[in-house]
Amino acid sequence: MSFRIAKKQALKSKFGRHRVGAVIVKGNRVLSTGYNERRYSNITKHSTIHAEEAAVVALLKERRFSDLAGSSIYVTRYTAGGSIGLAKPCGRCSKLLRSVGVNRCYYSDNDGYGELKLNV
Repeated sequence: MSFRIAKKQALKSKFGRHRVGAVIVKGNRVLSTGYNERRYSNITKHSTIHAEEAAVVALLKERRFSDLAGSSIYVTRYTAGGSIGLAKPCGRCSKLLRSVGVNRCYYSDNDGYGELKLNV
C-alpha cells in the first residue's frame, strides 16, 4: 500500500526526467507524503526539494516532530519513459532522515525494491 501512495505522489511531480514520491508511515498510519519539485525551501536552503525532504518538512511545519521517531519512509521514482527507477535517498536526504528519527527507508530500484536501515 505504501508504494502505491508513493507512486501517486511521484506522478504529481512536474519534473520530466525523474518524478519521485515519498510517504512516511508509522505502523499502519500514513504520517506525511511528498514529491520532488522546484521551489526554494528556507529549511533546506536549496532551490529544489526532494520528495523525502518535502515529506519531512510537512510534518515539521505541523510541529509533529515526535511522530517521526521510529517511522519508515517509502520512496519511488518514475523515469521519463514511465518505468520504475532507482530511488535510493541521496546523502543529504539520508542524513536528514537519520537526524529526525526515521528508522528504515524502502526504495524502488531497477530490479524491484531495496531497504536501507538508517538508525541501526
